[in-house]
Amino acid sequence: MAKPKETGEICPDCGEKSDSPSKTSVKEGGKLIEREGRFGKFISCNRYPKCKFIKKSEEEEAKKRTGVKCPKCADGFMSERRGRFGIFYSCSNYPKCKYAIKAKPTGETCKLCGRLMMQGTKTIPDRCSDKACPNHRPDKLNKS
Repeated sequence: MAKPKETGEICPDCGEKSDSPSKTSVKEGGKLIEREGRFGKFISCNRYPKCKFIKKSEEEEAKKRTGVKCPKCADGFMSERRGRFGIFYSCSNYPKCKYAIKAKPTGETCKLCGRLMMQGTKTIPDRCSDKACPNHRPDKLNKS
């Protein structure tokens, strides 16, 4: 593993200095450092056991963005995330917007219902993200 490198930023959780004039009560603030872990690069406080501040690296976040706007809030972008059931794609404005789909979004809209299309698999072509839409399983559509 690579040696952690400093980012030059002060930790937002423990890097604040106290307002009291006494020099003895000023706590030493932590600095943010970039580390590499099991799931990629991340930024954390150098005072780890005492301060548990962690955020994802900007490079890692940029890799996970798809560039497709969220169809629900139209403000955020769809980005890749990991959950207990595997990889899924959800809005970058997560606490406000909880829109999520299982497969990677293509950026196109469904011709039947107007919802977001998802990438298909080897056997199933691109499909609609709405389970009620007949285009969700295009391989099951009657070919007439």
